[in-house]
Amino acid sequence: MCKTGKANLGIANDLAQGVGVAGAMPLIKKIVQDLKGGGGELGLCVDEGTQRRRRLAEKIAVESVLERAGGWDVCWVVAAVEEVGGAEEEGAVRGWLERNAVRRGER
Repeated sequence: MCKTGKANLGIANDLAQGVGVAGAMPLIKKIVQDLKGGGGELGLCVDEGTQRRRRLAEKIAVESVLERAGGWDVCWVVAAVEEVGGAEEEGAVRGWLERNAVRRGER
């Protein structure tokens, strides 16, 4: 669960330690029961670094279409961000894409 989700549910766990299987099972059972009953929500959370990398990939993918016809698909840009290893390396991501990725329409 996300930090805010835990806070909203009043679950007081140390976020750095996470939740073990024994602690997670009652939470999972409640979610499954809620979903079976037609109610409840299921939210999936990712860490902030993953979110930053995804936003960067989406930004570069959109900009590539605007800059030049046939920009890169977001899957290529995500691969480039992962390969370069960081959300702060936009220039390196673009360099990787130029060397390795196929633009739309070049297939």
